[in-house]
Amino acid sequence: MFTNWDRRKQSGRAGAGCLRQVTVTYPTPFGHGFLVWRDDLLVAHRLPDRRRQAAAGIEDAPAGARGLAQLLEQYFSGRIAKFEISALPLQRSGWTRFQDSVAEALAAVPYGETRSYADLAASAGHRRAWRAVGSFMAQNPYPIILPCHRIIKSGGSLGEYSAGAAWKKRLLELEGAKEPVLRLQAEGLETVTINK
Repeated sequence: MFTNWDRRKQSGRAGAGCLRQVTVTYPTPFGHGFLVWRDDLLVAHRLPDRRRQAAAGIEDAPAGARGLAQLLEQYFSGRIAKFEISALPLQRSGWTRFQDSVAEALAAVPYGETRSYADLAASAGHRRAWRAVGSFMAQNPYPIILPCHRIIKSGGSLGEYSAGAAWKKRLLELEGAKEPVLRLQAEGLETVTINK
């Protein structure tokens, strides 16, 4: 599935300095996923799709591409995979401090748990910016790596997802979700823990 990142037009400036682009595919039970690298930076992750064919070998892939592909294969086969965004060469130029803080807070949401949009905004240091948090996540070029599928509405319903609600539900189920159960944490933030 393509995310909203794929639908955005690339500016002339963004492509002007590119030396090379490499697409790395990885197999999953849901089809092949894609990692798109430009100048040794990851610029996009595309969720698996059964209609997508594997690309040719990854001989020209940047350092770390194979390891990230293996982590994603592990994730999609139902095993816990932890993505350390500080160690990944994610293309984040042009992001604001707000977007960086949301990305960091989003990456900290544990496997098998969810948070509300308001929780994420508070964790990012912008308690009242839950709508802006949602807007940022709608443009997330790194689904799974930045796990926006773990962010749900305060009332416990799934909410939106750029690849569609069916994908969001599938990803939460893959992590062990049966029914989200809402509880209050000591600091007053709503947290949804997934029943295993």
